[in-house]
Amino acid sequence: MTLTFSSPTDLAANFRYTVIVGAVLILVLVAAFARGARASPLSMSFGARCIIGTAFFIGVLWYAYSSSYEQFVGLTLDAFDFHLLYAGPFHREVTVARSAVTEIRFGGGGGRGSSTCRISIEVQHSQKYFSAWIPDRSNDCRLIRDEIQNELKR
Repeated sequence: MTLTFSSPTDLAANFRYTVIVGAVLILVLVAAFARGARASPLSMSFGARCIIGTAFFIGVLWYAYSSSYEQFVGLTLDAFDFHLLYAGPFHREVTVARSAVTEIRFGGGGGRGSSTCRISIEVQHSQKYFSAWIPDRSNDCRLIRDEIQNELKR
């Protein structure tokens, strides 16, 4: 059984959007700070502002990567293992033994009225793997979870 939760193109677009919005916010904040602190005794040199802006930008990159690419986009279930496929610059395939899976769950994002959901696979030793968000298919998550569980029982 093979399931696809999202395309790598969608994840790349989400990553780019997060990075661009974060970079623009950092530039606006650094420029506003530079303009507002000109006559202040707390004013900084241009180099110090650049270092602080760079540190915040690295934080934005880390957040964008972890929120976009730390989720599997495809799942293949064979007779012995789960194969979780990840996209992104460090794409990989994670193999999890069927016997190690303790629970398969589904959940929505964004609170009430949200139309997105995702599947989580819980493995022994409290390790969890999350699928990419599934847009506009919140009613299908329960069906997908049930389909995976039925295949797991075989």
